[in-house]
Amino acid sequence: MGFRLLDRNSRHVELTVEGERFLPSAREIIDASEVASELVRELRCGGSRDFRLGYPPYMTDVPELENLIERFPKRYPAVSMNVHIGLASSLIVELQHRRLDVALLIATEKEPAGLDTLKLRRIYTDLLIPAEHPLARKPRVALADLDGLEMWTPARHQAPAFFDPTIAPLVAHGAVIRPAMNPSFIGLVHSARKNRVITVAFDSLSPEDEIAMGDMVVRPLEDRIGWTDLMLARANGETNVATNLFWEFADNLLCSRQARPEAA
Repeated sequence: MGFRLLDRNSRHVELTVEGERFLPSAREIIDASEVASELVRELRCGGSRDFRLGYPPYMTDVPELENLIERFPKRYPAVSMNVHIGLASSLIVELQHRRLDVALLIATEKEPAGLDTLKLRRIYTDLLIPAEHPLARKPRVALADLDGLEMWTPARHQAPAFFDPTIAPLVAHGAVIRPAMNPSFIGLVHSARKNRVITVAFDSLSPEDEIAMGDMVVRPLEDRIGWTDLMLARANGETNVATNLFWEFADNLLCSRQARPEAA
């Protein structure tokens, strides 16, 4: 390897400085190898192993979901991924009864019973505003500006777990909500742009989308009053190899994304 891992003498063996640094990576390699070997054994016994991933319709445009759906099958082609779209409440029941392996969900005040969760990131509510609107000239939207301000948002009945922490606080400060029927945030954004109305914006709107629009601007809310956490969930004590592979894969992606700013 080009360096010594161990210092040996007649009394004991200990890791070198290089060995200490290498040890965590070595453990990860061993763990990954054991999981992969178990998956191979399982696939040989039963053919291709199905993996069932669920998410609500309003999460279609979430970057993490797109990333996982695109990259996981490339990393583990032997696993067959099946996608299920449904209301968050029904996805939780499916997880609890092990009819679903993993779901992408919004964190609730009380964590659902019988589930393990992996927090991906915090999502804040911003406003997407037509460039000609007076609020577009401000760096952020003050809470007082919300009083009587009309905006298009997803309807509460489509996603109450998402609406309550991210949009309801705006209503509490006087915002007037006009529910949109399109469950996709990207669809909502383009409808708002066409009709020149204010809507909510989350991380589903990339900087490239904003630049391409040009005539709409994103403005944060004062005090960040609307937010929630994006998370993955699975049944407690899950032993399905494909599920554990996906969980590890998602966790590694999360760690690498968090490490990027430090590396820069």
